[in-house]
Amino acid sequence: MIEQALYSVETNLEFNQSIPKTGSVPIEVLASFDLSEPLKVKLIEKHNRFSNIYLCVFESKSIIVRSTQIESAELLGLQCQVFSRLSEGLALRPIKNVKGDYVTCESGNAWMVYPYIEGPLFDGSPHQVMHAFQRCLEVTDELELLGEQLSTEERELFPEVKYDASGWEIAIDYLVKDSPEPVLAALGKDLQSFLVQNYARLSALVDELSCWSLPTASLIHYDLQHANIVMSEPSPTIIDLEDIYFSPKQISLAYCAFKLSRHVVFSNPGSKAWVISELIPEMTSMLKPSGVDNQDMLFGFSSIRNLNDIAYIYHLYYERGMDFVLYDLRKKILNFLEAAELTGCPDRIGLR
Repeated sequence: MIEQALYSVETNLEFNQSIPKTGSVPIEVLASFDLSEPLKVKLIEKHNRFSNIYLCVFESKSIIVRSTQIESAELLGLQCQVFSRLSEGLALRPIKNVKGDYVTCESGNAWMVYPYIEGPLFDGSPHQVMHAFQRCLEVTDELELLGEQLSTEERELFPEVKYDASGWEIAIDYLVKDSPEPVLAALGKDLQSFLVQNYARLSALVDELSCWSLPTASLIHYDLQHANIVMSEPSPTIIDLEDIYFSPKQISLAYCAFKLSRHVVFSNPGSKAWVISELIPEMTSMLKPSGVDNQDMLFGFSSIRNLNDIAYIYHLYYERGMDFVLYDLRKKILNFLEAAELTGCPDRIGLR
């Protein structure tokens, strides 16, 4: 039964560190941020191949150096500016280079630097989940205000997340009807069978959500989940500034509430009843001022985000040939089902 697979997959846990090849962080980049040669450099191994993250250890401090495509340099610089304007301690604070910029372009990449933040990622502790969630609400409020202060030119630099229901439909259709072997292997026979059996319900839900009138987009952190929350002292710190976009905040916040509560269940399987009966209702109550009025809306908005992610994996794999994105496919489909169970809507997708 597919219920046994729920809450069993997580791809964003503590990440391995390895010794990268010599020169992976060019000396010119370090010099541009007034940094000497580090005592050691470690590559933080993440599945995301669109950027690289290096931990540079110096005698008195540790620094994170991140590289991404040079085409995104201007946007990255603006994302750094926005993060630097958030309240002290709320989020990581990028460091300016010797020219007073946040980004150095070198060796075909855009590079940014910020201090290494001490503390573990949010581990799903039931005692800390509301503390982490409150910080996510705070960063959302501040980003919305900062977004309203952007100039027209700055506003146009930030991408706005598109929610194309036709892409959701195509992705679900291919998962059910026309999946090649690599996709089936990533998905799993149990999950593919569940999707086939419940195709009519899933299609009806996609049709329903495609008719939702989405709220106005605001500047948000698009990926507020456990792996982007460092449980630092005295308060949690939000990281990953590359996920700053324009999107309805209700989608970001609903997804955040789901992902944090889901991580509680993943880390503490015996907590599911408490999460459903107490945690989700409390989070929903806190989200009402933001326009997420009830658990059905929490399910709907988080499902829109999950469906968008599934469609994005389809796009990258089928249309751009990026097979590495399949590592996350099973988790994303399970997240879609888990959100239904946690919010009291399991019948909507065939879990009952």
